[in-house]
Amino acid sequence: MIPMSSPIDKATFDTDGFLVLRQFLPADEFDQLTTNLDRYICDVLPSLPDAYGYFQDKTRPETLSQLQKMDVDPYFKAYTSNRHWLDAAEAVLGETAKAQVPEWFNKPPGTEHPTPPHQDNFYWKFDPPQAISLWLALDAVDEENGCLR
Repeated sequence: MIPMSSPIDKATFDTDGFLVLRQFLPADEFDQLTTNLDRYICDVLPSLPDAYGYFQDKTRPETLSQLQKMDVDPYFKAYTSNRHWLDAAEAVLGETAKAQVPEWFNKPPGTEHPTPPHQDNFYWKFDPPQAISLWLALDAVDEENGCLR
């Protein structure tokens, strides 16, 4: 069952190429996710090689901009089987979905981190290239503070 307040509308997805799903996760699961993300950044990341976390300036922890290979942590490894995400992906793809390892992206205030237009499969190299990216905003976003476009 998909818990978000906005229903999956495959026809809109097929036409527009995206959907906005408000309140995708129940509040308790969102809180659990953000708590584990904070724990991962504070307790796990410092013990990992540099390729697991990217900083704009390594001497400034607040410039952390990306986390990869998060499946080294049991919580995030298990997160790849989270039914909320898989159900949403399967609803728009129209077929069984398999999750990849979660990644975290951040654009800290006062840092430069432009992302040029691209298609993710340039990096993923899936064959066939049937894939979907699901993004979850962890902070309130609007045009003034830099919403995703």
